[in-house]
Amino acid sequence: MAKYAHRTIRLYTMHARSLDGVLDYADFTRKLASVDATASIVEINSGMYMALDNVRDDRNVYTAKVVVGHPDDVPLYFDYRTGNTETGQTPEGKWLAQVTRVVIDPDPDVRLVALEGTNAGATSARLAKYFEMLSDKQQWFRKLSFDLVPIPAKSLLDEINDMERIREAATVISRPNYDWSDMADGLSELAAESGGHEAQASVKAARGESLAKDAGIVETIKESFSQATPSLKSFRIWGRKHGSSKEVMISSEKNQERTTASIPAGSDVSTVDGIVDAAAKDLIAANRSRAVANDDISDSHGS
Repeated sequence: MAKYAHRTIRLYTMHARSLDGVLDYADFTRKLASVDATASIVEINSGMYMALDNVRDDRNVYTAKVVVGHPDDVPLYFDYRTGNTETGQTPEGKWLAQVTRVVIDPDPDVRLVALEGTNAGATSARLAKYFEMLSDKQQWFRKLSFDLVPIPAKSLLDEINDMERIREAATVISRPNYDWSDMADGLSELAAESGGHEAQASVKAARGESLAKDAGIVETIKESFSQATPSLKSFRIWGRKHGSSKEVMISSEKNQERTTASIPAGSDVSTVDGIVDAAAKDLIAANRSRAVANDDISDSHGS
């Protein structure tokens, strides 16, 4: 029986702006594709460098590999025959690298990023910071601010509606792509009046009571599920489901839109790239369709 490795791919939307205004995403991705790999190296903190490799434009959907490492890292090898750990040597001019695959759809109506899940490589927070610092290094945009916001799973609305009691809800909202007026809720209004970039709120129910499902903070969270480009950077809801005495937590981290790529053991790098990229493109395509459907629903309600 063939053995497989499984790679999780998570979906995000981009919110980015500079001193020149809202980011031109098509222009930004073209710049990513044109920069030389050696010129794309950025030290994002004292122990980590990042670079772009093999950026390709496939009919306005961009695939790339993000390389993470440090020139001074020393390879360690474990000899499973002797149980000894040995120090290796990195060839001159090379890094020990962690590779994370990413696919970007710069269409301004969706602005989707499918990112291979990793802890050691390019997480969403690291990638957003890298884009900001690379832009500054290359002098592409003045003071670029970049956020990657998770796309919620389609099942999340049912998960929340199935809760009998909601004890607590907390959320962090990032500034939308244009301005805070894109979101009609009290937290966004407060952030706009304050000139803020993010706003967060936490609401707890009275002892033995439940937060409202169709008003307040929970309704703000639920409304974001129908948006093609949501601005909720994170949220968590604690409570009990119907017929259960056990409390559960629903969160943007656990319930993010995602897919899995299954890779046969022993596959070479080009095969891995192809399988992960194809799964990421399928995930983006499915959510483009979801965004169109949500727009149709919104139009019908407004007519």
